[in-house]
Parts: sequence; structure tokens; C-alpha cells
Amino acid sequence: MVHVPKVVKLAVFKHLFKNNSLALKDTNRTQEIAEITYADEQGNDVHPRNLYVNMIMNSLHSRQYVKETYAWGHHYYLLTADGEKYIRRELDIDATVRPDPCTKQISEKPVEERRQREGFNRAPREERAPREERAPRAPRTEKKE
Repeated sequence: MVHVPKVVKLAVFKHLFKNNSLALKDTNRTQEIAEITYADEQGNDVHPRNLYVNMIMNSLHSRQYVKETYAWGHHYYLLTADGEKYIRRELDIDATVRPDPCTKQISEKPVEERRQREGFNRAPREERAPREERAPRAPRTEKKE
């Protein structure tokens, strides 16, 4: 059992709530996680150790607050709805605040303007020529070795 400082736990919860996911490299080394920062007693920005973050995520996974996927030497954790409620209680966040990936990003341009941009020059189906009127394709040639 590893004692995890409360400031580290809150920093991991904030990061998890903000991004709705977390990726950890599967290692036994005590390296630091660069994406997460917190302030220590002297006010310096510090990165938590991999061991602390791994223990916190294992605890959340055992309570089914996150879903874990393991691939290519990395653990990928996704926050569940119950986990979101738990972190809201721990961090004292209102229900109106949503994690960044859960907010819908709406484009300011209407659909017609988006179709006019470069690289999207294909005409709508009604305006295209029928297949019979299109130029025939060149016959395929097979290479024999």
C-alpha cells in the first residue's frame, strides 16, 4: 500500500475531469507525469510520480469509476459517468460544469460555406454527370514477372 499525498490525488482528479481520460506508460520506474502539475509546500510546480498516479487510477478502476484499456505498454483510462459524479463530489464542482471533451464544439460557418472551401470541390450528386456520360477508365494491365 502506497500513501498518496492529497494534493497529488486532487491534481490527478482535476486532470482526469478536465480531459476525461488519462494515458500512463507501463513502467516500474518512478518517473514523473509531465501532463499533471501541482504546487508543493514551497509553491513550486511539481509533477507527480508515476507510482502515485498508477495507484490512484488502480483505485478508481477497482471502484469502476474509470474504464481501463491496455495496449502497447500503455494504460488508457476513460472516465465513466459514475466516476464523473465521484470526482464532482471530491472537487466540489457544480453540475453545470462539463469536462472539455464533453462540450460540443459548434462550427461558426454554415454547411454551405464549409463545402466551398478548398479541397472540397466535388459537386453535389444531382449536378454530377451520370456514369454513362463519364469518361471511360483505362484498362488495367497486369505485370508478369
